[in-house]
Amino acid sequence: MKTTYKTLQSNSTYTHQTQKSKFIAYTFKINSRDKIKKIIKQLKLEHSKSNHIAHAFRVGILNQEIGFSDDGEPTGSAGKPIYFEIKGKELQNILICVVRYFGGIKLGVGGLTKAFSTTAKNVIELENKIIELKICDKYTVEFEYEKIKLIETFTNKNKIEISKKEFDNVCKFEIKVPINQTKQIEEFLKINNIKSIKTKLN
Repeated sequence: MKTTYKTLQSNSTYTHQTQKSKFIAYTFKINSRDKIKKIIKQLKLEHSKSNHIAHAFRVGILNQEIGFSDDGEPTGSAGKPIYFEIKGKELQNILICVVRYFGGIKLGVGGLTKAFSTTAKNVIELENKIIELKICDKYTVEFEYEKIKLIETFTNKNKIEISKKEFDNVCKFEIKVPINQTKQIEEFLKINNIKSIKTKLN
């Protein structure tokens, strides 16, 4: 069973120039395709004089979605080379956009493919860091105040992250549990009579 995945540490940018054309790459950490249109729309506002904004993405860990667009460049010369860089590095939950400003010299399909590929490759390798994260499920747990120490001791001992705490009539914690520890947490919750709701994060 797959328990980890690779992604990029942060958002980043990189500029590549060839034959007077300028290619500007942006990486974005995303966990669904819902934000992609908004991101590209914002880039088009910021680069209103650019000629094209090609992109590629790979989102979802257990249920993966992929996609790419040439945005008017010759078919297969822009989005696909970007995607191959993402796939080649085995990255997940990543969107890479490459903005192109035409410099007056036609690059041809081969030249475009190389330029988009190089720009995507360098924004990953030169301006970012590949990290490996655990695949987790989220549990929302509710319990009485007297069980706070019990919960915190268990999560600390097993290196389970408490991502949110709420205190009202009862305590409500959100915890991120690596999928290879879900059986362990469920047994603990059952034994201690703690209510929980499980949510798949990926």
